[in-house]
Amino acid sequence: MNSSLLNMATATGTVALLLITSACTAPGHLPAAHLASNPLNEIQPVSSSNSIKVLSLNVAHSRSMGAHQILQDGDEARANLDAIVTMLKRENPDLVALQEVDGPSFWSGGFDHVAYLAQGAGFTATIRGTHMKTPGLDYGTAIMARHPMDEAVSVGFGGALSVVRKGFVISQMQWPGQLDFSVDVVSVHLDPIRQGVRNQQAAELAAIIEERGRPVIVMGDFNDDWHDEDSAARLLADTLGLNTHGARCEECYTHRRMKNFVDWILVSPELSIDSFEILSDDISDHYAISATLRLGNLDRDRGMTAH
Repeated sequence: MNSSLLNMATATGTVALLLITSACTAPGHLPAAHLASNPLNEIQPVSSSNSIKVLSLNVAHSRSMGAHQILQDGDEARANLDAIVTMLKRENPDLVALQEVDGPSFWSGGFDHVAYLAQGAGFTATIRGTHMKTPGLDYGTAIMARHPMDEAVSVGFGGALSVVRKGFVISQMQWPGQLDFSVDVVSVHLDPIRQGVRNQQAAELAAIIEERGRPVIVMGDFNDDWHDEDSAARLLADTLGLNTHGARCEECYTHRRMKNFVDWILVSPELSIDSFEILSDDISDHYAISATLRLGNLDRDRGMTAH
């Protein structure tokens, strides 16, 4: 993209951001989690009785590597989503956490992107949380699963927080083949600008996880590296006693432009991260991350694939 087009994209994005901010719905008035199921999907999960495959991706409003989603039309959004569907069919995860994913929005074709991805890739359950709601704009985080989900909650972070509102969705899933073990699954997106805000948001998330009282799988875009001073990802892990992948991998990165490691999978001690991979698909300004989780405690940081 030449400099004039890039400047136009930046200016357009800034204007859109100001309009969004001025019309933003207050946290207490955000819609509840959108929980849907599709029993017609028949793609089989890869899970055994003691393991599942999970994947997390910041969808970037389905603009792929474009400058801003407002500069593309619905056909381009669908083409970019189709590339994500192709990746999901190849990887065949049991659980997917999505961030910056749109409900019906004027700047990305006016349709539900989570429903589109779930239908295309064969997921039986979806949970979509709206964390930013204005006339003609609806986006947030989501979970897609091949197993039934319940007790779904969508939370927009409260307080004097980010200019662009962030949040998370959380839902319970019974572990496949284990009638006596269930986990909470979280897809979260933290503030991109201020460290103090991220830490407040991590504390808010930790409090809700503790209140629900289950083992947890937390996936998402933390906008923080593990090694950053006062890292929110590390704060959440320390608060809840969670384990992670990649904490010792200082050369890995998940954000393609900034080349920093901001996307994380954190799990309770009842689970182990058997393998982990940073996928190389050109489908967003973030790389997708994938892990195989197993009941029981195995060695951490195995199977690392770094860029």
